[in-house]
Amino acid sequence: MRPQRVLLTNDDGVDSPGLLYLESALQAEGLDVMTVAPRFEQSAQSHAITLRRPIRVRRVHSYRVSVDGTPADCVLLALFALMEEPPDLVISGINHEYNLGEDVFYSGTVAAAREAAIYGIPAIAVSMERTGPPYHYETAWQVLKKLMEIPGSRETFLFLNVNVPNQPPENLRGIRWTRLGTRVYQNPVQHHPDGTYTIAGTPSWNHENGVDLEAVLQGYASVTPLSLDLTDHERLEQYRRTYAF
Repeated sequence: MRPQRVLLTNDDGVDSPGLLYLESALQAEGLDVMTVAPRFEQSAQSHAITLRRPIRVRRVHSYRVSVDGTPADCVLLALFALMEEPPDLVISGINHEYNLGEDVFYSGTVAAAREAAIYGIPAIAVSMERTGPPYHYETAWQVLKKLMEIPGSRETFLFLNVNVPNQPPENLRGIRWTRLGTRVYQNPVQHHPDGTYTIAGTPSWNHENGVDLEAVLQGYASVTPLSLDLTDHERLEQYRRTYAF
């Protein structure tokens, strides 16, 4: 099913080159595109929403809106206030850094797609390796075009997390379906002499076959289907059998 109406958003801000590239590419395909994105960068905001202050909205163009809020705010406002009809597809990106493994819990890019999925709308979060400039957005676009042909509807929606190496299209080795990898940060909290702290650190990945990290390291685009249900079903059944209160 080829979408006709697309909602485009991100967490890098409404003027992000990756978002503007996708907007232009989607419009060139003849699609009805509405861009609703944060006014300022909102990276690592996860699924935060604004509850205790008014959210300012500014129309930059007839099809582009700047929101003084989070990526999840942008999707909610688009779906319930700014769009006359719901989109067939929500695309979040192109993010200027991979969102692999546990990054999906911290990423505003992924959260925007998840917010759409909560309401049963097919959604794709797309991120690119941070090795530019130059950034080969055309490679991510080629991957997205293939994924946009996958059937999705409010009854059988898809929620995909996509990561693309920053390589020209001819250098991309292909597309792999993957599961999320796992990593921890070494020394994630740093204490400074002035009494302040910094949360950072160096990620240490578990290299396994079939995970998103392994795919991108080998030169493939990684596509991971995500679920809204975080329940550990196997352990749930185990506890039901073992601990009957």
